[in-house]
Amino acid sequence: MVMYDMSSDDAFDPLTQPRIAALLRMAHEATQDLLYQHVADAGYGDLRPAHFRLLRFPGIDGTRPTDLAQRLETSKQAVNPLLNDLEAWGYVERLPDPDDGRGRVVALTSRGHELMWSIRRRHAEIERDLAAQLGPEAFATLQDALRVITEQHRVSPKGKHEAVPGTTGVKL
Repeated sequence: MVMYDMSSDDAFDPLTQPRIAALLRMAHEATQDLLYQHVADAGYGDLRPAHFRLLRFPGIDGTRPTDLAQRLETSKQAVNPLLNDLEAWGYVERLPDPDDGRGRVVALTSRGHELMWSIRRRHAEIERDLAAQLGPEAFATLQDALRVITEQHRVSPKGKHEAVPGTTGVKL
């Protein structure tokens, strides 16, 4: 384990050590690569990383396309072709919004639910492998640290990032 002298400027030198955001991104990319390969091997080879952005936590089921676009910080026009793909491939359907008959909500089909269970199972396998690699204490410490970071920056029901009062409010 790398220990940093936090009083030293070298601990924060991006030329000698990747910044924490870079380490988080690189860890995310490594696990996503494992997930993409698993999903393709499980028979879902039509999906691309852009589709996974729609499927990520907290999920797509029951969400309006405009809210998905907000969550992803993009436009509805950018989300619709991805939803069209997912619908054409049988993962989702768009139904009338029960709260507003003019709007639509995205609903997972049985194939979509199977996909999500496959993704969840692979995520669990990746976490078990990581826990075995790090050891239970280090894994628990990692989980706790990531929870602290994310709890300070929760996502609203509409998908917007909100700083929690009394925190730094740094947007990750």
